[in-house]
Amino acid sequence: MTESNFDLVPSYVIETNQTEKEGFEAMKTLLEAEAKPTAIFCANDITAIGALKFLALHRKKGGYNPFMFGKIGYIR
Repeated sequence: MTESNFDLVPSYVIETNQTEKEGFEAMKTLLEAEAKPTAIFCANDITAIGALKFLALHRKKGGYNPFMFGKIGYIR
C-alpha cells in the first residue's frame, strides 16, 4: 500500500484469527468508526464472507450495502 501511495489508517487494521465470526465482528468495528473505510481487504475468503454477511444483515437498518465497498481478495 505504501508503494502505491495509499495512506494506511492504523484504526482500519484489525487482526483476526481469520474466521467468519471474526470477519463479521471486524466489519462491525470498522463501521462503528467515525470515518468509514471505502474498501476492505480480508486475508482469506472465510473472513471476507463474515464481513459481507455483516453488510448484508445490516443493509436495511444500517444502510450498508456490500456493493458500497471495494473488496480485494488474496490467495498465496
